[in-house]
Amino acid sequence: MVFIPIMLNVTGKKLLVIGGGKAAALKLKSLATKFDDVTVVSDRFDRSIEEFNVKKVTLHINSPNSLSKMIDRNTIVVIASDDEKVNAKIREYCAKEGVLYNSVDRIDSPFIFPAVLNAGGVTVSVSTEGRSPSLSRFLRDELAPLANRYSKALPILEELRNLIPRNCCGGQARYFQNLLHDPEFMKLVDEGDILGAREYAMGLLKS
Repeated sequence: MVFIPIMLNVTGKKLLVIGGGKAAALKLKSLATKFDDVTVVSDRFDRSIEEFNVKKVTLHINSPNSLSKMIDRNTIVVIASDDEKVNAKIREYCAKEGVLYNSVDRIDSPFIFPAVLNAGGVTVSVSTEGRSPSLSRFLRDELAPLANRYSKALPILEELRNLIPRNCCGGQARYFQNLLHDPEFMKLVDEGDILGAREYAMGLLKS
């Protein structure tokens, strides 16, 4: 299988999680706050599900027909039940209806979840394309200090991006690369002197 990394806009989308066990809870940990409408369907729910502010529907799932009213093309489905036969039927149903879905612990899904880190507006995702989730999580954690550090510069970079012409200083991209490698700029950022860092960055435009 061939995967490409994307950032998916889920504004206005619904999330339907099928299954109420620990696998479902693990997905909810990273997804529950990203959707305004989250429903979990299962005939029983693990205690770990209780920590999430989601709708719980108690239902014994024996075929996709029991879920048809909950699934449409505005729904993203996470399949995480303990019954592989049911999971297979739901995958087939979603594929037929053109519904985006992920089946837990399988890579033959339209998309898979990377290990994700959110740091002050900076999102870092790491994937081994399903081959070793443990390595994905390890690398994500290793990158966390770097992401946290540079996320402090994000407000300045965002502001400057709107102020600096694309053809300035040998090219906007080159200017930002040089800025992020500039020890004086990053020293000011690390010290929390955002105003000083902004002034320093603006001063480079005049030099």
